[in-house]
Amino acid sequence: MINSNFQSIFTIQVWHSYFSDGACKILQFIPATATQQLVKRYGFLNRKVDNGFEWYANTTASLPSYLNSITKATGQNSFEFDIVTDSQLFYTYTDIAPNWKGQFLYSSKQTVTIAEKDTIQLTPTLQEGNTTLLGKVTLYFDDIIALINNSKPAPYSIRYKARATQWQYYIINRNTKPENNLEIKGKTTITFNNPQDVTINNGEKALLFTSSSPIALHEKPLYKFDLVSKSNIGTKPSVKVVYKGLPNPDPRNLDNLKDINQLASPMYVYI
Repeated sequence: MINSNFQSIFTIQVWHSYFSDGACKILQFIPATATQQLVKRYGFLNRKVDNGFEWYANTTASLPSYLNSITKATGQNSFEFDIVTDSQLFYTYTDIAPNWKGQFLYSSKQTVTIAEKDTIQLTPTLQEGNTTLLGKVTLYFDDIIALINNSKPAPYSIRYKARATQWQYYIINRNTKPENNLEIKGKTTITFNNPQDVTINNGEKALLFTSSSPIALHEKPLYKFDLVSKSNIGTKPSVKVVYKGLPNPDPRNLDNLKDINQLASPMYVYI
């Protein structure tokens, strides 16, 4: 910051449990038309950070008096931003109703205080409809003023949760030798239901394992499962690893489960 008169008014940080470090770096916040006019007139500055942005005012006055003077001069009492993203899969890996499309509307009038993280979480109102915008944020001057403490900016955050899906492993045996007593094992409490004999779309026979409960999608593989075969022949049971390191789901490949408001992640494994 070259000009020492700049003061930070507020910050917005975005978090998403889908990403490995929790930081959601795929959203951009663009000043809406009315806020762009304030930028031209008063010289507000938008400084991007990894997972959000900081908003600065170019003034030597106290921020409360400065914002109040802007309202008196212009009649405007808030900053407004459009949220956009280049990620085509955002609606897929985010925990929202299947096939829902619309906007996340955020307002400083609708928040939750997260004391342990020293932040004010903006909670969304979901508005259905096809749109090029992911959402909108409106921060009112009076709410910002109430949060400004000891010259520290108002600390806002937005949080998203990863979608959980039913994991489905289709095991297709193309070897002449059968594999019996197959199970899926991993170093986790997650379990898979007893396999079912099914026929996949190309007519091949498969053994279908489904997770006993939905599992959250993740940017990078978070769980390691192996396909094993158990044998009880002899005095000592043996376990053979048939397929080590089963794949984790791809968010581009989801199926709707019939009669259930739930999505499945099908994965095809050839042995």
